[in-house]
Amino acid sequence: MAAFGTGLVGVYLRVPGLTREDGIRPTQDGLGIAKDTWLVAAGVTLATQGAIGAAKSAAKSAKKAAKQSAKDARKSAKSLAVDAASSAKDALPSRS
Repeated sequence: MAAFGTGLVGVYLRVPGLTREDGIRPTQDGLGIAKDTWLVAAGVTLATQGAIGAAKSAAKSAKKAAKQSAKDARKSAKSLAVDAASSAKDALPSRS
């Protein structure tokens, strides 16, 4: 959409008779194409929102993965501590 709108703006600015002497304001003939310049803004808005949405999604996924990794590390550390305590208990001489 943005590319199409940009093409229309290019046509509007290059074709003689579509703008007045100042090169920006439309003549009666250029009014129809000048009104379509909103397509550029709409296309840029859609692209920007898509990029922002993708970045937010990636950040959320990374945060979730980091949280899961921390949980797994705590679980592993607890398991190692229990195993070490059990081994230490087995290594002690019996009191019989």
